Amino acid sequence: MARLSPGLRAILHRLLRREPSERYAAAEELEAELRAHAARLGGDYGGAEAAEEFQRALAKTSSLLEAFQTDVGAFPPGSVLHLPTPAV
Repeated sequence: MARLSPGLRAILHRLLRREPSERYAAAEELEAELRAHAARLGGDYGGAEAAEEFQRALAKTSSLLEAFQTDVGAFPPGSVLHLPTPAV
């Protein structure tokens, strides 16, 4: 977590608190906090940016994910749960 900004680190710490009463009460509260943090960083982050980030992360791990899905056999190609991996 050392590479994360202090604001994001604080959000993650709150998510991981042992006492449930010290965590976010609702997903909407977490969303508001994350959006406020993104605004402080000067960025607009929405669905398109999340999808792009997900695709980049998926591309970086595509060989591992494909191997896992094949080895485990839990999500064979054609399955609704099979995640197609982009070419790297």
